[in-house]
Amino acid sequence: TVRKDLTYACREDKNCIIDKRQRNRCQFCRYQKCLACGMKREAVQEERQRGVKSEETNPTSSVRDLSMDRILEAEQRGDTRSTGGLDPGPTIDYLKVGPASLVPARYKSPVSSICHIANRQIYQLVQYARGMPHFSSLQPEDQITLLRAGWNELLIASVAWRSIEFLDSDCDEPPLGDVVDNLNRRRLVLAPGTPQLMAISPNMTLHRNSAVQAGVGP
Repeated sequence: TVRKDLTYACREDKNCIIDKRQRNRCQFCRYQKCLACGMKREAVQEERQRGVKSEETNPTSSVRDLSMDRILEAEQRGDTRSTGGLDPGPTIDYLKVGPASLVPARYKSPVSSICHIANRQIYQLVQYARGMPHFSSLQPEDQITLLRAGWNELLIASVAWRSIEFLDSDCDEPPLGDVVDNLNRRRLVLAPGTPQLMAISPNMTLHRNSAVQAGVGP
């Protein structure tokens, strides 16, 4: 050793496990691991004497000059020595990085587009509700409560309204009764043999089969 010039010997095969719980098991292997991790004999401080103020250590000591690469390399050598040179086994990649979504990769782009458009629709619904005379006279807390309780029904009604096929080209907007009848008749699922499309927004339509396969449809 450095301080007392003691000599230690390993009772095993000089490959004892040295970790936080067993660091005092074998002084020889502990000293060897310290050297493998980059400890320098000349950097070890002398043992403190009682009543004597120790000298201030230099913050730029060589002990602090160890690079992270050297530390990791020494740690890997210590792990290999502890396992007897055996391969600890293949790394399980999916434990390191997992998928952020359960939606299949080929459907992630359409689903992201739907979510983005739905966010815009909800924002427009909130702005529309705030413009209603009776709604705007309510307390802000009551407005938030009503919007949280009914945003999904309003969004479905908006999709149903955009999904109605017009027979009269002169009609700009369908009456509310047609929207309700459309919801009650089809429940957002079109009859067999007809194009099963839902108009999510004026510029985007979604086929029902694609929504089902992506896990966002009925």
